[in-house]
Amino acid sequence: MKTNRTIWKPALMIASVFLLATLPGCFTTIYYVPHGTPVQIAEDVEDVDVWVKDKETGEKVRSRMTLPAGWFALPLEANDHTKTAKPVADDGKAK
Repeated sequence: MKTNRTIWKPALMIASVFLLATLPGCFTTIYYVPHGTPVQIAEDVEDVDVWVKDKETGEKVRSRMTLPAGWFALPLEANDHTKTAKPVADDGKAK
């Protein structure tokens, strides 16, 4: 019986070390960014809703674009956006 126990003890230690080494990678890490702090985009983000000013009227219109890596993102102020923006067609022109 002593030989059976000596085989399982190292195997259990190896399995424990393996689990401890691999499990932390399975969880999501969350970083808190205080409100108002700019963040830099690490990789391209495709098909993002954005607000842009119309060249002719100067009004804010909703559009879509790819945000490239390296750009900075800032939070909106309470009155910085509008829910009454004009919808944008696929060709990028306001309807």
